[in-house]
Amino acid sequence: MDSEDIDAVYIGLPTVYHYRYALRAIQAGKHVLLEKPATVSYAQAMELETEAKDKGVVLLEAFHYKFHPLFQRIQQLIMEEGVIGNVEEYTVLISMPSLGGLWRRLFGLGTKKEDSTTTATATTSHEHLKMFDRWSYGLDAIMTLLAGDQVNVTVRNATLSASVADIALGVQMTKADDDNGTTKHDASAYILATKEQLGLNWDLTIQGERGRIMVANFWFPSIYHSLTITRYDGEGSNVNYNNSFRVETMYGEGETTFECQLRHFIQLCSKEKSKREESVSSPPAIGTESMKVVDAIFEKASVYDLALQ
Repeated sequence: MDSEDIDAVYIGLPTVYHYRYALRAIQAGKHVLLEKPATVSYAQAMELETEAKDKGVVLLEAFHYKFHPLFQRIQQLIMEEGVIGNVEEYTVLISMPSLGGLWRRLFGLGTKKEDSTTTATATTSHEHLKMFDRWSYGLDAIMTLLAGDQVNVTVRNATLSASVADIALGVQMTKADDDNGTTKHDASAYILATKEQLGLNWDLTIQGERGRIMVANFWFPSIYHSLTITRYDGEGSNVNYNNSFRVETMYGEGETTFECQLRHFIQLCSKEKSKREESVSSPPAIGTESMKVVDAIFEKASVYDLALQ
């Protein structure tokens, strides 16, 4: 951290250690690429963000997927072109099986008997952190697509376990209109993450008043993905669902999401501080607004043990 030969660091430690070592790196004047999720609380995220601004260094949360051309195309379709009108519902399905969990489910083997309450609590904390690492992708995707609006997000329901996260959110968005006024509309958001099912799914569906966007594998699209856009006319029983349908792919130059992210990080580090602050096209450096929602999700689910090891 004290070496003058090092300009930037990548912190890929378990989430519970992110705040401690990121703060140390920032205070040492280093740019930081911080593995996601950046912290376990809004207070920690805000302190890191404030410290980075004071020190004039880059702090970037490593949600790698959103630096890929696929997610940038999704943002363009929704936020610039408005191809599906006002969004009414966001749904994220994440299924990534745990081999150890499947082994125990199939054969009843490998379970551990804890020796004490302290050990059991630490184990529960560890499992919650691993699931947080998964469902945080869904929340980050939704919050990134809401960027640019005045947004109020409430947690309607949250059930978190060592193997499943089931989260329902309410969203109220306020936008400027053509008459210099504002319009408001409500939306819902759902995140289901599980490691109990076979198969690998990282799917995002955005339902709008004039159509639907379905994305297969938004997480690591350089391997494979599909972006399906359906537009329709009419209302109620007169809706024409076959009005317009197309499938796109966005592989760009064939770079992985990690390569796209690293290029963006290096560009930020190379810019002067004033130029970084003027940039409006970049994704948020660190999801402080998302962490407000994370705090509310943990509270709704009565999860308070994430700092334990």
